[in-house]
Amino acid sequence: MRKKMTSQAGFTLVELLIAVVLLAVGLLGLAQLQVTAIQANSHSEGLIAANALGQEILEELVARPMGDAIFETAVDEDDNAALPGFENVVVPGAGVYRVQYWNDPSYMGRPNLSQLTIRIVNNTETKYRADLTLTTLKNWN
Repeated sequence: MRKKMTSQAGFTLVELLIAVVLLAVGLLGLAQLQVTAIQANSHSEGLIAANALGQEILEELVARPMGDAIFETAVDEDDNAALPGFENVVVPGAGVYRVQYWNDPSYMGRPNLSQLTIRIVNNTETKYRADLTLTTLKNWN
């Protein structure tokens, strides 16, 4: 007499291993996505800090009087000059910045118009540097 074989419901060990491998690959992809998000967040924090520092310094420069030595001397971009007092500015949580500047005291041939440009350079050794250049004009009328 022959017995009829019944199929048993459930997963085999091979099916279970394949499911675990697929789940592990998916979780590794999510982990990499998390790492990328953290790096992007760190980079944007550095840019925000550099931008805030740059805006503060530009406002401070524009508020200075006409006879200030910074406006009377032409400084070229190639001079790589640090703004006095802003060689190493520590921004908590964002790094150390150096503020470079250059000035064109007679912008476009006009003796009463100065072009001020500052560059905020991140001196912290990071993968994503947050350097920023800002420019403004100051009219003496």
